[in-house]
Amino acid sequence: LKEIEIICVDDRSTDASYDILKQTAETDDRIKVFLNEENKGTLCSRKKGVEEATGEYIMFADNDDWYDIDACERLYERIKKEKVDILMYGIKIIEKEETYKGKLLKKLLTPVPEKIYGENCIKTKNRINLLWNKIFIANVCKKAYANTKDVRLTYAEDTYVCWLMHYFAGSFMAIKKEYYNYNYKAGITGKDTMDIMTFDYFCQCLINEKKYVKLFFDEQ
Repeated sequence: LKEIEIICVDDRSTDASYDILKQTAETDDRIKVFLNEENKGTLCSRKKGVEEATGEYIMFADNDDWYDIDACERLYERIKKEKVDILMYGIKIIEKEETYKGKLLKKLLTPVPEKIYGENCIKTKNRINLLWNKIFIANVCKKAYANTKDVRLTYAEDTYVCWLMHYFAGSFMAIKKEYYNYNYKAGITGKDTMDIMTFDYFCQCLINEKKYVKLFFDEQ
């Protein structure tokens, strides 16, 4: 599927990322590059991307992962056929050597196939609060992000936004077929150890995520 737009939001990187993005965009007019005026974190960066998106559907990718080469085409065909607002799919765990943690994560992130409507979209326990294992219809995605607070969240912001996505969605479907490659050990969440400062930061992010989800539902 060639008719896609690739939106890259640089959150004030301190290396050559922005220059590489601009150079790549010059060779491919599907790529749109945006630079935050200051470092804002993952939540606000994704929100910027969603605001700029003009497509019918929206998918997300973290900066150290990748999609199968035909993912956009296959997922576009499936979500159009099923006529749902959110379609969740399986992922591949990428590790140099298979670990117990990787196998456990794979089990936790494998969707249970279902197709549901209405309030069941928010009630389902099959939600898996990640952004990069789903394709969203754009209007639901934009509505969810329009209702997020402009706060700095770099960890667990997926959970915050996914609650809002499922609140505004009228239909949800889950399939087991895998389209996304999760480079498990590349990110900080795949490390075997962390220092106390990082642990404390993770805990604070989770506390904030819970606070903002509760605030949203209180407002609704």
